[in-house]
Amino acid sequence: MAADSTSADFAALRSKYFDTLCGSLGLTNPRSESGSGYMRVSSAGENIRAYFEYERGLSWFGIGSVADGVPMCSVEELAARFPRPRVLAEGHVRLSLAEQRAFLETNWHTLQTMFSPAHLAETRKWQLSSLEKYWEQFTGGS
Repeated sequence: MAADSTSADFAALRSKYFDTLCGSLGLTNPRSESGSGYMRVSSAGENIRAYFEYERGLSWFGIGSVADGVPMCSVEELAARFPRPRVLAEGHVRLSLAEQRAFLETNWHTLQTMFSPAHLAETRKWQLSSLEKYWEQFTGGS
């Protein structure tokens, strides 16, 4: 029964947020995967593969290079590189699913450049640096 509930919850969120994103941006080549309490769907457009993930009741958008087949980072993490509408006290960006979808739609052209072959190495370098800074808060620095 819980699996049915998870599938229904995911399907409703996917329809409302991800499928509308795919329609507005013309994303194609859909892929999906699932496991125990986990589901992910993705579609591609030019240099980017957009992801919609659901795990144990939490949902978020991810983004990655179309060549990788896995998300590089969450849309919230990526949104930190752009002017932010609101930031939590710890400096983290928190966006609703509607805001994450709108972020992708609004910044799609810029994101295409960031994930293009000419700029992908720079984007990966930023993401690695961002990840290192995130973990430093738990390890006390270098």
